[in-house]
Amino acid sequence: MGASDILQGSGQVAPAAGGGQTEGLGTMIFGMSTALSTTLTAIIAYLFFGYFYIKLTDTQTFLVSKIEEVTATTLLPHLQLNQEVVIKDYSDSILAATALVENLTRSQKAYADSADSLRRAAQELTDQAGRVTDQHGKLEELLPRIHDMIEQQRDTSKHNAENMDEVVSLLRRGFRLRSDD
Repeated sequence: MGASDILQGSGQVAPAAGGGQTEGLGTMIFGMSTALSTTLTAIIAYLFFGYFYIKLTDTQTFLVSKIEEVTATTLLPHLQLNQEVVIKDYSDSILAATALVENLTRSQKAYADSADSLRRAAQELTDQAGRVTDQHGKLEELLPRIHDMIEQQRDTSKHNAENMDEVVSLLRRGFRLRSDD
């Protein structure tokens, strides 16, 4: 900048030989001055924008790491199934199903016992009806039918009890539960 001022201000550097040389030298020095100022502006802009870019990437990295931390420590434990909890829940439901089937088996047995006592009562009634005279002939016709129905009911309840016993044994074998019997 100083050389440009000397060339423009004094005009005595190159006396008469060539006024064109002074102008060419001034233009060259002016171009060099422009190159220097644009370079300095670029360096300052780089430092300014580089600082903010680094701060932006640091903030971005911090934000992403905090999101990962919250996800890993808070969200994932709530979403993951613990194998022991699943096994316990599954085992509890199997035990409850086994107890239910055993209760059903007991009720089937009680039903079969009541059918047997009903059959015995019907048999006694049939025996007593055989001793009665002809005026009770209609009763004698109905009693064998009642007796057959009771026998069918007893067979059905016995079959159901056998099926329930089979289901309980399958549950015990399939899920390796201990036997309470």
